[in-house]
Amino acid sequence: MKQKSATSLKGICQKVIVIFSALLIIGNIFQFSPPSYILLIISIMTVFFAKSQVDVFLIKQYLFIVILVIYGVIVAVATGGGIGGVLTIVTGLMVCYASQEIAFDKTDIILLAVAMCISIVYWLYRSPNYYSEFFYNQWKGDGAYTNSNSVGHYLAYESSYMFMFMSLSRKKWIRRGKWILVAICIWGCYNVRARMALAALMVFIFINYVIEKFPKHREVIVKFFLLASVALEIAFPFIYLWMYKMEIGINVKMFGLSEKGLYSGRQRIWQAAFDSMTDIDQVLFGIGSKHDFWKGHILNMHNNAMNLFVIIGVVGLVLYFGYMINYIFKNFDFKNASKLQWQCLIFFICIVLEGTTDITLFYNSFLAYYFIPLGIALNSKYSSLKWRLTWEEEM
Repeated sequence: MKQKSATSLKGICQKVIVIFSALLIIGNIFQFSPPSYILLIISIMTVFFAKSQVDVFLIKQYLFIVILVIYGVIVAVATGGGIGGVLTIVTGLMVCYASQEIAFDKTDIILLAVAMCISIVYWLYRSPNYYSEFFYNQWKGDGAYTNSNSVGHYLAYESSYMFMFMSLSRKKWIRRGKWILVAICIWGCYNVRARMALAALMVFIFINYVIEKFPKHREVIVKFFLLASVALEIAFPFIYLWMYKMEIGINVKMFGLSEKGLYSGRQRIWQAAFDSMTDIDQVLFGIGSKHDFWKGHILNMHNNAMNLFVIIGVVGLVLYFGYMINYIFKNFDFKNASKLQWQCLIFFICIVLEGTTDITLFYNSFLAYYFIPLGIALNSKYSSLKWRLTWEEEM
């Protein structure tokens, strides 16, 4: 895709976002994560410099942000919590907004692809014995090992990105090679026993296959997929706790008899959170982010909906997911979206689905992974026939 040299302030911000994302990808090898507030600042600047005039769409975007921040600050002050949780939510949305205003060029894609390939090769090499090493050193208190679930996330997300990049190529061997890459990364996710990362990657491939086979029904399929994923995310803690109390699947083991069981401690986290809600005000507005429900670590509810529920209550949960669903339905071009945009939207929904048992949308280290694809999916610059043709010519 041929573009003029990016000399504008918007172009500079775009390059900073790409470099930040590349550092994030390489940084996972060394357990280094650039501060998320940098991503927030650059995203705000990108949107600001991209707009030559204030329009209704921009006002609506920032009106929601302002309402969410004010609401979150009020809850934080009332509960004695911090505002970090709300800023994380806002950062994700701002990354999405920024990605809607720019169009990554071939150089950007190559840089991200190289960084991802390095990360994938490293974690695949480490994966065969990684779970047992992490499990052993975790109980020794050795913090030198990245959580095995996080390793699975890296492999799942990066291979999904590469799948989308490789799908753009006109070269048949590259398009076919994406299936080999995905198969190897599935093997890597299995090695590190990352169940939800493995499931998210396989669902991503499956939904892509389904909408290619049934293009006339892809709008209905994807809309249902999004609604079902959000509903499952909200309902899953209740279902999981009920199953645990009924002792359903207590003896079920996955990945071998000596390894992960169906219940991994999340039932304790979620039950402790529900037990902490002692009155209706706390249920409606949350109890803030300064709570620890598991092993002396910072707040990690292992479920996006539960994270919202604890930090900003049912009101905030409904506000966020209601806005997000409506925003996607209104801004995704279901009639003219390119294949890349469909893939990016499916990828984002898979992240929502994975949020049933892990923090995804509100995990600082992964914000760029999640919301850049959503921004691409909603970015009109990627849906034009001209963009598709020029990209194919270069590839």
